[in-house]
Amino acid sequence: MTAGQLHCHSQSVEAEGCLRKIMRAPRYPLQLPLRYRPVGQADWLMGRTEDISSSGVLFRVDRLYDVNTPLEVSIVLAAAAAYPDKKPRVECEGRVVRTVPAEAPQAQPAVAVSIARYAFCHPQ
Repeated sequence: MTAGQLHCHSQSVEAEGCLRKIMRAPRYPLQLPLRYRPVGQADWLMGRTEDISSSGVLFRVDRLYDVNTPLEVSIVLAAAAAYPDKKPRVECEGRVVRTVPAEAPQAQPAVAVSIARYAFCHPQ
């Protein structure tokens, strides 16, 4: 793959005796700070993205959540030169679709969240 090309992942799924491929959105390995919380809770927790796609985000958490747990996620984007004190962010709502246990005693587990809704929030 050369610079500027996107790589789409595919996954084979068998249903009713037929094998078909499902295309997954390209994933971008971005480590960005974020806040997250289960829907309905007041306190935000801190995390860091591992990768992002147009349909979801994989990020490190303090503890694992059950699959289908609805989460709110706020991803901080890089600061714009015009707004050195304020950073734009993406506010998302989604649900946990996959969990990744910690790979070492000091490592953090991760969750993959499928994004149902999002909005870009610009600094004011």
